[in-house]
Amino acid sequence: MFMAAGLVEITPDRDRFRLWNAALPDIVSLSVDPAFATTTRYSSTFPPLGVIDRLDWGAGSGWQTWPEPVRLYLYSDGLVELVDETQEMFGTDRFIERLQQPETLTGELDVVIKQVRRYAVADDLLDDMTLLEISKRQPPLGPTS
Repeated sequence: MFMAAGLVEITPDRDRFRLWNAALPDIVSLSVDPAFATTTRYSSTFPPLGVIDRLDWGAGSGWQTWPEPVRLYLYSDGLVELVDETQEMFGTDRFIERLQQPETLTGELDVVIKQVRRYAVADDLLDDMTLLEISKRQPPLGPTS
């Protein structure tokens, strides 16, 4: 048995993160600031979990600086492998384009899910569709004296 997985480690001060991608589609880092629209893709560097006995967990993405307006997206292949009536896959590029829409950048991730589902030919999904968004938010301030 094996399983694809994406792992994210975030420092306690929320200033840096590192990633491990084991057979998932590209993990996406996307700036939500339209003035500095940047997208970074982190491809899989590990086989699915369970394929080999031991993985070198030190071989992740390395520590990445996490600027405030950046969000991370991890998703299963079922989301990007949906096909339309011509058997064309939705694909990672189209998915990233949807993430960059103004309504998505303001926090309406439901819009992307609806567009992905409309793209599919069948109502019955043949694979799971999992989407996780991680955004940097500062913890609430504690009581003041």
